[in-house]
Amino acid sequence: MKTYSFKALAICLAIFTCAQVQAQSWETKYLKYWSDGPLDSSDFIKRKSADNNTIGVLSRAIDYKWGWQQVGNLQFETVNTRLTMDKLNSWYDPALVGDLKYFQTEFDILETLRRQMQNEINNDPSRAADIINYYERLCDSKISAFCEECKYGKDKRVVDSIAADISKALAEVPEEPLIAPKIGNKEYGLSFYAGYTFEKYTGAVGMGVPYGNCFRLGLGLYYGPVGLFVDITGGSGSALKTSDFYYDEINDYCWVQDRPTTTGVFNILAEYRIFDSNYFAIAPFAGVGTSFIEQDIGLAMANGDELSSRLSGIRLSAGLKLSYKYFQSIEDGGVSERNLNLLLYPAFTNYKGLGQCYSFNVGVCFDLSTWNTKLK
Repeated sequence: MKTYSFKALAICLAIFTCAQVQAQSWETKYLKYWSDGPLDSSDFIKRKSADNNTIGVLSRAIDYKWGWQQVGNLQFETVNTRLTMDKLNSWYDPALVGDLKYFQTEFDILETLRRQMQNEINNDPSRAADIINYYERLCDSKISAFCEECKYGKDKRVVDSIAADISKALAEVPEEPLIAPKIGNKEYGLSFYAGYTFEKYTGAVGMGVPYGNCFRLGLGLYYGPVGLFVDITGGSGSALKTSDFYYDEINDYCWVQDRPTTTGVFNILAEYRIFDSNYFAIAPFAGVGTSFIEQDIGLAMANGDELSSRLSGIRLSAGLKLSYKYFQSIEDGGVSERNLNLLLYPAFTNYKGLGQCYSFNVGVCFDLSTWNTKLK
């Protein structure tokens, strides 16, 4: 069974590879890009015209390739264009055509318009579809006017005059570099983050439990620069350093020196972005919630769970969040951000039964934010 599966996979890969090679070979043999150089007789099929009114046909098209581009930390979708001719469907009657200037001029008119279109797309990729629709209609109109004016190549004087004008236009319309879209005001958004926080306790609490190492999770909503978050941290505290740290009256239990502790915080945080650029954001924040420090007593309850003793209290915090935007993506009218955040803040907790405690916190987290926004 495995042998047959391997053979089937190998056959599929071989077919795919052959198809790719064949496609590339066909493109090289039967398509010619404007950038490949002037048209020559080998690009056309020679045949007799069915009537004297048609001297030949240039089969040409603008090739659109949509894809993702990245400028700095910003990724966005845009389109690259190239002007091509199809050698299989392009022909002329040698008895009616002395040179290829008529076809070359038609090709050059389209190249001029293609460059103008590409430059507009490069200046504002978010409007690519509208720009393409406008220029497709303009191309049809310009080519129709050219063909009628020169009587479909029969009036060589008109062809020569227009060819000279188009040659100047080509020199005056270079293709401009791609410009990244500018992100406008952010209307509303959703953010999720995860990371690590180190907390250093002071006072009576700090003498017993010097620090805590906590995993951090948060989920929030933005409205403009204002954010509101549910923020949860939890993890291990240091082993208890003193023997007379806390007496739990309910459990009739004194916390044991050198036994591990557990810490955690549940917060509601509000922030305001006072600075928001392409790479960095700064937001002061404040929060209110509850904090706890816990130690397992070492005794089992009737259901088998280990009995624990807990300190808890109301917690207030305020600080600064510094964000580095290492990746942004524009898609479907929205902006996604991937940020590395540094949080610096003091906190105040009033632990019932032990008293007030100040702590100093340093947090590092990664967040993914999605915004609904307008591009400038």
